[in-house]
Amino acid sequence: MSEERRQESASEGSFVDSIFDSLVSGDTATFSQIHEELNGKSNHDVAVAGGCLLDVRLKEAIKTRLRVSDKYADELLGRDEESGSIDFHSLCTLAYCLGLIGEIGLADLRRIGTIRNRLGNRGIVNDFAHEKVRQLCMDLQSPEMVDRLCGSSKPIVDRMAASGTDNDIMRNRFTYSVLLLYIMPWATVAECPMTWPHRSNPTPIFW
Repeated sequence: MSEERRQESASEGSFVDSIFDSLVSGDTATFSQIHEELNGKSNHDVAVAGGCLLDVRLKEAIKTRLRVSDKYADELLGRDEESGSIDFHSLCTLAYCLGLIGEIGLADLRRIGTIRNRLGNRGIVNDFAHEKVRQLCMDLQSPEMVDRLCGSSKPIVDRMAASGTDNDIMRNRFTYSVLLLYIMPWATVAECPMTWPHRSNPTPIFW
């Protein structure tokens, strides 16, 4: 890895760490504050950070469902600075099989992984309105699901539609989906007792 790319990766890691710290300190960080902080970054940074946040959260939630916590689990899911051998697509599938996310959530997580990969390569795709990314953003279902399940008087999708340029709208669909999906697996873990087999009816924290 070149020195320039190493410095760039370190910068990305620092950004992800700062967002993660904000998310876990729920007493001081609100949904809108986190969204605003993400919106202050470049399209590339938002895409990379969004994927990284979900990767970390899914691994945390999955570890609570494992029957073992040893070197083999660490080899799969990672520990400390090690990322683990499992890729994001398989990670999402595992979370679904463990009942941490629903089928719609699984589809959205996979779309977010694809968006991250396409926007993460600088110089190839530069914004969320690009033809290789736009339809994926439109296909994200989480914002509409939360609006429907919560019966919001100020629907997320209406606010996003008035958010400006096409890039802004698609980027907001991505960002809101990331934050909503970040909440879901941990909220599912916190539920007691666990519902099994896998639930078929969406709830405000599970879709």
